[in-house]
Amino acid sequence: CFPVTILAIGLGFIGGFFASAARKKTKKNAPETVNFLEDAMRLGLAEIHISRFALENSNSTNVKIYAQRMVDDYTNINQHLADIANARQVAIPDVEKYDNIAAISATKDTQLDNYYVNQQTTHHAEMEALFNGVKNSQDTLIRKLLADRFEQISTHRKLAEELASSCLANTIPTSSAQNPSATVEE
Repeated sequence: CFPVTILAIGLGFIGGFFASAARKKTKKNAPETVNFLEDAMRLGLAEIHISRFALENSNSTNVKIYAQRMVDDYTNINQHLADIANARQVAIPDVEKYDNIAAISATKDTQLDNYYVNQQTTHHAEMEALFNGVKNSQDTLIRKLLADRFEQISTHRKLAEELASSCLANTIPTSSAQNPSATVEE
C-alpha cells in the first residue's frame, strides 16, 4: 500500500506541475499579440489626439469633418483594443511617446491641413500593415477585431488620400482673375 501511495502522490505532484505550467502558458501572450496591441493602441491614441488638434485648429471644413470621423472611429476601435489588452493583461501605452503629436502641435496654421492630411495617409498605411501582420494570429479576439475593423481602416486611408488630393490641388480660385469663366458685373 505504501508504494502505491507514494506513486499516487508523485503522479499528483507531476500532474499538478503540468497543469500549472499549462495555466501559465495560456496567460503568457505571443509576442506578436503584445506587439500588435501596443502598436495599434499607440497609433489609435495618437490618432485621436492628432485629429482633435486638427478639429480644433483647422480652417478647412473637409479636414474638420474627416478629423471628427477619426476621433469617433478610433475612440471605438481603441475601446475594442483596450478590452482585448485587459483580457490579455497587456499594458496600454502612453500616447505622448508618439512623435507626431509634438510635430503637429508645432505646425503653423497655414501648414496644418497639409501636414495633417499627409500624416493621415502615412498613418493609415502603417495601420493597415500592422493589421495585415496579424491576419494569421492565433488569438481569436485579434482575428475578430481584424475582421470587424480592417475595412474601416482601409476606408480611412482612401479618404485621407482623397482629402490630400483636394488639399494639395488648391483648385479654389483666390480671385476672379484666376477663374476665366467668372464674370464681374459693374
